[in-house]
Amino acid sequence: LGYDSKHLIGKRPVDFVHPEDAFLVMQHLEKLKKKKRTKPSPFRFKDAKGKYHWVESIFTNMSDDNLIAGVVINSRDVSEMVEKTNELELSNERYYYASKAAEDHIYEWHLETDEITRIGDSMRMLFGYTNQEAESGDFWVEKVHPDDREEAHQKLLSHIEDVTATKCEHEYRFLKANGAYAYVNDTGYILRNDKGKAMRLIGAVSDITKKKNMELHSQLMAAITSILSKKGKLFERMSAISKILLEFAKASIAEFWMTSIDNSELIRHGFATRDRNGKIFIEHTKNYRFSTRKIDSLPVESWKKGEPVLLNIDDSSLFARGKEAREVGIKTGLAIPIQFDEDIIGTFLLLAKEGAELDRHLPIIESVAKEMAPYIQRKKTEEELDRF
Repeated sequence: LGYDSKHLIGKRPVDFVHPEDAFLVMQHLEKLKKKKRTKPSPFRFKDAKGKYHWVESIFTNMSDDNLIAGVVINSRDVSEMVEKTNELELSNERYYYASKAAEDHIYEWHLETDEITRIGDSMRMLFGYTNQEAESGDFWVEKVHPDDREEAHQKLLSHIEDVTATKCEHEYRFLKANGAYAYVNDTGYILRNDKGKAMRLIGAVSDITKKKNMELHSQLMAAITSILSKKGKLFERMSAISKILLEFAKASIAEFWMTSIDNSELIRHGFATRDRNGKIFIEHTKNYRFSTRKIDSLPVESWKKGEPVLLNIDDSSLFARGKEAREVGIKTGLAIPIQFDEDIIGTFLLLAKEGAELDRHLPIIESVAKEMAPYIQRKKTEEELDRF
């Protein structure tokens, strides 16, 4: 590769690796903490003239050898072979870790200059932003969810300042261009100078929203199943479940509305409140029942349509209790239908003050409502029969 040995002293292998392949190399160097030897797929290494060559390497941890006390990397130039046999085929692992097309966003952050190089088109494919939009210094910080921002910043800062840290990893919510938040995993490898000062960070951001939603769904369903398994009246059970949904959605009030025997009305059959204002609202609206023959309320609209309905209460007349809601600061309502077979047997209603994101976990709540429907229908039938 044309290097004089003096030129290499004090340098790290990754300093000569192509930016798109640096994350792959760091992954394998990290593996040497737990295993003796590792072999990454071919990656690009720069020669003394600045030209990149494809090399095939074996990394060996020789830290237990007193004469070496470090990592030995044996490499051979495979540029010709790569060009002949198709780069994409031979470098699947490089693409998996480095560009990962629609899976990971790879970046390189030069900490001294605060310059960030974003690799490929993954910013647009994952989050809807161009690399140019993401150039401003505060871009990333501003897109982190306000509730996660401080913790994410402190965790990153502590790893950068810790001279022994070589890797940092954390999860947070990131605002996409379409206005929705994605759960992301941000993993970075920290490169330091001989004094331990962090100089560069090579990272990968993965969208883990689907995985996170599955975890949240399992946790939510486990809590609800525990309540459903207990004895008690349906009103008591649904009030307890309303409390769980209230906390999960960060709502102020949660209500369960159930159809009457002849489906002519929706009747409140369980509720939960977060504070005194919520209790005032419930007290002032305790006599409300909604006719299913006309759409003059949020629960009935969702019941009629058979789909979720999100409503800005200030801008709509479709909230029969608007006066009571405004008196206690309620601004937003979300109704979710509960379907059993072909019938809508009720709705969950979440009410919140300004700034709440009631629909953030809508797919999870919809799924939970569907899973609960058989129990609600069975319990409803049992209690109706007990009245006769």
